[in-house]
Amino acid sequence: MKTLTQMLEEAMIERSCLPNTRATYQLWVSKFYRHCKKPASLWVPEDVRQWMISLHGQNYSNTTRKQALCAVKFVFDHVLKSELGWLDLPPMPQVRQTLRTIPTREELGRIFAGLKGQSKIMAALMYGAGLRVNECCHLRVQDIDFAARTVRVHSGKGEVRQGLRGSTENNSNNDSNPASPLPF
Repeated sequence: MKTLTQMLEEAMIERSCLPNTRATYQLWVSKFYRHCKKPASLWVPEDVRQWMISLHGQNYSNTTRKQALCAVKFVFDHVLKSELGWLDLPPMPQVRQTLRTIPTREELGRIFAGLKGQSKIMAALMYGAGLRVNECCHLRVQDIDFAARTVRVHSGKGEVRQGLRGSTENNSNNDSNPASPLPF
């Protein structure tokens, strides 16, 4: 007989969940299991409600509580194959959308001037090529071609492989390979 952890892992792989999502859901489901202190087959929606109230009382942030709820809902929907139904949960205030501010060239200059070494290179790559932190951390030396001003990204979001090209005077009008300019 398979354990809950094995069944959850299989359900997430079947639905193409990314490794980070799988690890996060496993963490939250194990915390829920420890909270309930009973087998998953005996879990009921009231257990979820009590746990969410407990997380609220422990001052977990709204986004963290939503993440925990999504993990447990995934188990109810795809592993236990039971309906979670309506939960009378503590209200979560709406997260206000803030306007994103784009730094000016002068501000960028001050930011990059304050960085040195590896941090400066990583920040320049993330800014110029639009890399995510995880993508930048997994780059290898051979993935960066300074002469051609290209960066090869392996295992990006969604496990997509992609090549990014910084713009230069020669290739800035190249519509077939759009990317932000590399700031170096």
